[in-house]
Formats: sequence, structure tokens, C-alpha cells
Amino acid sequence: MRVYNFMTRDGFSSRILETELATLYEARLQGHEPPLPTPAPLQYADYAVWQRQITQPDSPYLHEVMNWWKTLLSVAPPATRLPFKQLAYRTDLDPGEGMLRWMLEERVAKRLDEIARDARTTQFIVRLAVFAALMADLTGNSTVIFGTFFDNRNRTTTQTIVGRLLNSVPLVLCYDASKTFRQWLEIVHDRVFETLAHCELPFEKIHEQLREAGIEPPSLEIFFMQSRDHTDQHFGNLVISQESWRGETMPWCCTFYVDGKKPENCQVRFDARFYGRSEMRALLDRYLRLLEIASREPELRIGKLVTMMGAKPLRLTWAIYATAFNQFLKPYFDASPVLKTIVRPIKRWVSSGR
Repeated sequence: MRVYNFMTRDGFSSRILETELATLYEARLQGHEPPLPTPAPLQYADYAVWQRQITQPDSPYLHEVMNWWKTLLSVAPPATRLPFKQLAYRTDLDPGEGMLRWMLEERVAKRLDEIARDARTTQFIVRLAVFAALMADLTGNSTVIFGTFFDNRNRTTTQTIVGRLLNSVPLVLCYDASKTFRQWLEIVHDRVFETLAHCELPFEKIHEQLREAGIEPPSLEIFFMQSRDHTDQHFGNLVISQESWRGETMPWCCTFYVDGKKPENCQVRFDARFYGRSEMRALLDRYLRLLEIASREPELRIGKLVTMMGAKPLRLTWAIYATAFNQFLKPYFDASPVLKTIVRPIKRWVSSGR
């Protein structure tokens, strides 16, 4: 058995490559001429040319899309931030060290899938709706903003293009605790597909246009996205496995990955310099609890479902403030024997775990 590993950040493109590689491999084993697929009608360069065309200043599409984004973000608050983020990051930790795996119980997943079918929506949007409600309750904001990735392959001609067509976009959701979960799910569904219809522009271009209009685009700190499938692919005695991409830095602080079909792919990745594992674990536990409650009682008001989780334990504590104080000022205090007496009790108090 031969095993090949390769790394890609675009799961769709990797599946195209895997299929063609398997076709070539099987033909070679059998001594046949490989039945290579016919050339795709569009290549990645064609998609790039089309994008340049729609981003021209006189493009009607550009004006239509930008009017929608300006209307949406002109009254939107700053991006949503988790309330337990440390005020100063820890320099002794690698940002990529933070990762927690999670999965739903089978009975909960089945109930959520039934709700998705009844609402004619996707598993991803059901899990997203629960997450948005949790973020609104946790932060106390009626409008929550976090990022996601859309794969701009909503046209038949783009299905065979090998290339990264992913685009990061902000989702702006106005939380209404008086709605039932099913009603809230419909609101989230409509906003997601409305955003999807206006996301073919690179968001860097949208940023540029917003700033020219005097609107500061939100800086996204939290992402919620579909997990890529890292399952090994078997073709005869050939095994193709994907290696997870791991960057040296994290451009955002926290990402929830969900996968309704493969629960083992669900995980939370977070910048370990800013977030403690215990606080992130508590957040994940609350999310799983809310998923379970929503799956049982979808006709209840979403505000009622949130209160059924109990008190909110995830708030900024004095220990976090003390840690930030220590990290910011410790170099200056270390130079003074007198000021060291101020730092020592803070360090002892924080390390005691209070």
C-alpha cells in the first residue's frame, strides 16, 4: 500500500485532484490509456479575469453589491468579541496551541437534522443559529458579527475549477430573543443566503470601498465555518491523506469548525495567547448544551432556551485583569526592588487560580 500526503487549504480543489489522481493511478495499474477528463470550460485564470471585470468602477454589479454592504454595515456595531479574552497576550505560548475537539451525541444530531429538513435549510445553518444566539447572550449585544467562509462555486461552470475560490465575509445577525428557535432559524437562513448572494467580490475590495465611503469595516475575531473533510481516500492500494494546514500565526482569535456529517471533524481552534483553555472549554460546553436544548424544544422562544442553560460563567474576572496588568508592567517593575513588592502578590494571587 502506498500512502501519499498533501496539504491544501481548499477542500473542493483537493477532491478534484484526488479524483484525477485516482483515475490516472488505476489506469496505470491496468496498463490502459488513462481516461483523462475533457478540459474544463473554465480555468482559474478565467475566474480571475471575471473578478477583475466586476470590480471595475463602472461595473453595475460592483455598485449593487456595495450598496447592500454599505446599508448593512453603516449601522452595524463593531465585531463581536468574546468577553473572556485576555487584555494582553501571553508571549510564552504558540498561537496555534489552542485546539479542542468536540462532537454531538447521535440523538442530538438526529433531532437537529430533522429540524433542518423541516425548515428546508442545512445542518450548518442550524448549528450557526444556535451559535449566534449563544454569542448574543454571552456578549449582551442585540447584533452579533462574526466571520465565515463561502466557496464561490454557485455556478455550474465553477464546479471543475482547481483553485481557491473561498472568500471570507462577515455575517451580521440581529438577535431577537422573543422569536422561537424555528423563527430564529428562518431569520439566520435568510441572512446567510442574502450574504451569499453578495459575496463574490473579494472582501479586501469591499473593505476598500467601505473606507472610501467613510464606513469602517468590522475586524473579525470569531469565525464559524464548515470543517474540511480530512478522511483518507482509498483507491485500490493507493491511500491519499490530507495534512491539516497549520499557520505560524492566527489572523483571527477563535474559529468554530462544524461538520454535520462527520462529527469527528468538529473542533474549536483559538489563539492560546489570548484565550485560556478552561474558559474556551466552558464556552464549548455551553454551546453543546444549547444545541441539545434547542433540538428538544424548537418551539420555545430562543431567549427561554438560553436561560435554560443557567447562569453566565464566562465574564471578565479580576484574575484576567491582574494577569494583563502583570504582563504589561512586569518588565518595568522588575527594574525596581520597591515595585517588585507590588508584582509578587499579584503573581501569587493569579497563579493560585482564584
